[in-house]
Amino acid sequence: MKTNDSIGVNELKIFLARRLNNAWPITDEHRLATILHPKFRKFKCSSNEKETAINVLKSKFQKHHATISSSCTNPLASKHVVLQSSSSNTTPKPKNLLSQCFDTKVKALGERSNPFQEIDDYFNDESDESFYLYDSSDDIDVLLFWKNHQHLFPILSLLAKEIFAIPASNTIVERLFSSSKNVVTEKRTRLGASKINELLFLRKNLNTLKQLINNSNRKRTLSMSSTITTSSDDSSAKQQRLDTDESLIDCDNMKVFSD
Repeated sequence: MKTNDSIGVNELKIFLARRLNNAWPITDEHRLATILHPKFRKFKCSSNEKETAINVLKSKFQKHHATISSSCTNPLASKHVVLQSSSSNTTPKPKNLLSQCFDTKVKALGERSNPFQEIDDYFNDESDESFYLYDSSDDIDVLLFWKNHQHLFPILSLLAKEIFAIPASNTIVERLFSSSKNVVTEKRTRLGASKINELLFLRKNLNTLKQLINNSNRKRTLSMSSTITTSSDDSSAKQQRLDTDESLIDCDNMKVFSD
């Protein structure tokens, strides 16, 4: 509440705050979404929730760290790591767009003396807000922020992807569920769950995927045109040198005949 607010406005704010607390109870997901937002992690508007949010974040952080550590100590996972390190000198094959969407792997993390050092580094990070990227609603693009900082905060970035993937309402889920009836028809009743998931993903993100493919093709075309231009310049320069050499030979022949 502000000091210059009237009595009626203050009473209205108190009433709305009480109604929000009763109708919209704060959950751990709300606390994580707030503390993982770079603008709200200081909890300036609700300092009483900061300590609880930090404890929830540390608990989730430990679970993610234990999951990643157990996957790294798995014999099959260690074998995969050895094979991956042995073939690190070879040039990786380019993945198609679907493989980049569905085949993301988690990198192994080294041990630290302080298990929550990554959280401390996140709170001590004083990045200038002018470097943040904003979306159409004039707010920070949180997912892009964590994508750009995943090399600094690998576990927190994974946790942020899980938290911010939760929809704010059920409308998107209901629309997606309604569109599934156009995928699973009477003639396609034997589709597996993973295949249905991929088909619905493509149906939902088809325009975005088309734009990515068009951008990739445009970059490839530009690189090919620059290569062709360079080769044509080289060939023209070579032809010019050949013409110069032929003219010099003709001059020498004329001198011989004149002599």
